[in-house]
Amino acid sequence: MSIFSTTMWTQIGQAQAGSREALEAILSKYRAPVFEYLKRHGLSEADADDIVQEVFLQVCREEFLVRADRDKGKFRTLLMRVTQHVLASDFRKKFSQKRGGRKRLHSLEQALEVPVPAPEESRFNEIWAKSIVQMGLERLRRDGSRLNLAYHDALVLRYFEHQSQREIATKLGCAEHDVENYLRYGKERLKRILRELTQEYCSSESEHVEELEFLQRYAP
Repeated sequence: MSIFSTTMWTQIGQAQAGSREALEAILSKYRAPVFEYLKRHGLSEADADDIVQEVFLQVCREEFLVRADRDKGKFRTLLMRVTQHVLASDFRKKFSQKRGGRKRLHSLEQALEVPVPAPEESRFNEIWAKSIVQMGLERLRRDGSRLNLAYHDALVLRYFEHQSQREIATKLGCAEHDVENYLRYGKERLKRILRELTQEYCSSESEHVEELEFLQRYAP
């Protein structure tokens, strides 16, 4: 694998070899978009959580690693296909009847060959992008809190709550030119954070550039 995918793909390899710690690390980063996608399909939180667990157990199977290594496919596209595979299988009925069952699914390699319907892929991609941007904003919030700088709050108030710079200045108790600086430097910092986050799961420089361009549709 290239340097662009070292972090995430190394963790998947470790999880495939039996590392629970590696599996938990993958789950902590990428659980949110899969969980939200399943919730939008009408699943309860408990049922969605069960399927999320199974999805990532499938991701950590050797077939997934082989396919990803061979084709250098987008991680989010492969993850979408695994999610569709698990959701469409009889696992959904089985885990509803007997919570906690962890029966292995078959034909993962075959499932990775099946195209995802365009509307479903579009829905998943949007959820994925918003999740990654939220991860970036959360990291920005932590950085701002450590440095006592309101980058995060200014961006959220301006671009997600659509408040004016004057309103933001009043809310933050600062001058309007401070808000302008928070917004400018906050956006620059967020771009750097998103570059780091996407580098963890992209498999090439060209994919990395494409992924960043895709995320910018949903970022401030």
